Amino acid sequence: GNIAADVAKWGKLQGNVLKEIRKIDKTHTVIVCAEDYCSVKYLLKLPDYKDDNLIYNFHDYTPMLFTHQGASWVGLENVRHVPFPYSKEKMPEKPKNQEKQDWIDWMFENYRTEGSEAYLVKPLDEAVKFANKRGVALMCNEYGVVMDYADNAERCNWYRLKAKWMEERNICRVS
Repeated sequence: GNIAADVAKWGKLQGNVLKEIRKIDKTHTVIVCAEDYCSVKYLLKLPDYKDDNLIYNFHDYTPMLFTHQGASWVGLENVRHVPFPYSKEKMPEKPKNQEKQDWIDWMFENYRTEGSEAYLVKPLDEAVKFANKRGVALMCNEYGVVMDYADNAERCNWYRLKAKWMEERNICRVS
């Protein structure tokens, strides 16, 4: 499908629901989010609902190669021992002949960038800028790492850094 059209539909649908809520309740805070699993990318494209009692919510599972290693539902069931942050010396071999090989190849090729602090904080900074411009609160109510295959020390480091980066930006978080 056309993701831009879906994003526009979602924004309008959410706006209509918000209008109905506000007909009967003008005091409670409402949490809104975007298309594509509450991604920051599409959060930035939501319409301005002209409501200053909203919390704009997003999810953060970046970088996916690290957070979802071993996860069959995203085609990474044979991916193991991905380091965080990126380390060329610690990178595992890329599995071959996978169902989603092109996507896996792309993730491995881009992990050097996607596993870096500069890349990972950019969406957070964009979300903060967006929230400040709209005068709304920002929350990350889902973030994490699949526990089965990530190294415990690196997984804990991922949580520590994500929490630090969100705290530095005053982003409320729930995990």
